[in-house]
Amino acid sequence: MGLGAGTLAAYGKEPSQRFTFYEIDPDVVRIAFDPEFFTFISDSKATVDSVVGDARLSLVKEPDGAFDLIMLDAFSSDAIPVHLITLEAGQLYRSKLKPRGLLAIHITNRYLDLRGVIASLALDLKLVAMSRYDTSKEFTELETNTGRLSSSWVVLGTDGPWAAALAGKKWERIDNRTTEHAWTDDFSDVLTVFRRSGTR
Repeated sequence: MGLGAGTLAAYGKEPSQRFTFYEIDPDVVRIAFDPEFFTFISDSKATVDSVVGDARLSLVKEPDGAFDLIMLDAFSSDAIPVHLITLEAGQLYRSKLKPRGLLAIHITNRYLDLRGVIASLALDLKLVAMSRYDTSKEFTELETNTGRLSSSWVVLGTDGPWAAALAGKKWERIDNRTTEHAWTDDFSDVLTVFRRSGTR
């Protein structure tokens, strides 16, 4: 959910893998799929396609239990599409995932700390949430020189071996709520998640 330059397609290793990008801006799709601009998609060994439109509304049309992994990468440092991280959205994602499927959410943001919001969402969905912050202080010189940036991710899923596997790779389980309940389509409070330092 969120195409950008299509970098995630680079993880495709064989044609049997299918990547479907949901992107609201048709110009972004046109540019990302044009190898004159970016080659992540054209070089991918996976089958890659796209759906133009609001990601949440588009996902409704997909069959239940269709996905092994849903990756939500539609945030920026100055705005968040709140409707993509509400309880109703989470219920939708869970219905579209296979029983052992995972939901990965990219929450890097200069001004907002969304970990508590996602922890609340996970608890209300009865899912486990694992969080990781990759800091540039730990990057190698090569990674820094080739453009790697600090990032924060949270992965949600039913309890299982995947959580233990991530825990051994600097991921930590989070269950500290920001609010009593997850944000909903009728209520959210961005002011409660502002960072005081304005970093990370």
